[in-house]
Amino acid sequence: MYGRRHSEATREKMRQASLGSKNVMWKGNNVGYISLHLWVRSHKPKPVLCECCQLKPPFDLAAINGEYSRNLDNWEWLCRSCHMKKDGRLDKLPKRQAIKLMIRCRYCNKIFFVTPCYSNQKYCSKTCSNKGRILFDGYKTTNRKANVLQQTNG
Repeated sequence: MYGRRHSEATREKMRQASLGSKNVMWKGNNVGYISLHLWVRSHKPKPVLCECCQLKPPFDLAAINGEYSRNLDNWEWLCRSCHMKKDGRLDKLPKRQAIKLMIRCRYCNKIFFVTPCYSNQKYCSKTCSNKGRILFDGYKTTNRKANVLQQTNG
C-alpha cells in the first residue's frame, strides 16, 4: 500500500467531473452507429417485454423516427420481429416456396403433388398402391408367400 488512497466520495466526484460532454473524447451527435447504440443501451433501461407487441423479450434498440441522436425519447426496445416490421425489412425478405412436382397416379389417374425427394412415387395413396401393384406388377401383397411357395414346389 503505497501512496494516498482517495475516498469513495472523492472518487465519485472525479468520475462525475469527466462524464458526458465534460470528457475530452466526447463527440456529441457526431458519434458512430455502434457507439451511439452502446450509449443508448447504457442509459435507457431495458423493459421485460417488447415496447410494441408486449409479447416477447426485446433484443434490439430502434430509433423511432430513423434519426440517430442522443435523445432517449427517440429510442425504443423491440423484439426482432417488431423491429423488422417497423423497418420494412420483413416485407423485403424473399418468400420461401416449396418446390412441388405434379405426378399422375398410375391406378386412378388422379394428379397429386410431391416434393422432389419423392419424385419416383407412382401412386397417390396406399390404397391405389396396393390395387396398382396387383394390376400392373402382377402380384398380391397379401398372398405373396403362398405364390413364392407354389413357384418353388411346382
